[in-house]
Amino acid sequence: MRIRQLFLLAFVLTFTFSCSGPPQGLDDDERRFAGFYARYLLLTSVHVDDDTTRPVRLADSAELDSLLNQHGLTMEDVDRLVEHFASDPDRWRLVLDAARDSLEFSGGR
Repeated sequence: MRIRQLFLLAFVLTFTFSCSGPPQGLDDDERRFAGFYARYLLLTSVHVDDDTTRPVRLADSAELDSLLNQHGLTMEDVDRLVEHFASDPDRWRLVLDAARDSLEFSGGR
């Protein structure tokens, strides 16, 4: 249930806060989280012929553990970062921008 809460929080924070100028740059943890988040979105989406994606499932425990390991994160790191982003929506916006850029660079695949 924690991962669902994470992504629900992500969407709520994205749409709740205004577009004031965020502080520039991400720290190492934030960059790793942005990479993790982008890969998670790819992992849990199906790409169909017309280049749209549809969320279809949550990652299972093994997939999630593998993804966290690939990005040098633990669930404790994720929990800590989610708390941090909840109190600093400008930082969260930067992470979302970095995740989006990663998805665009990879062609969304």
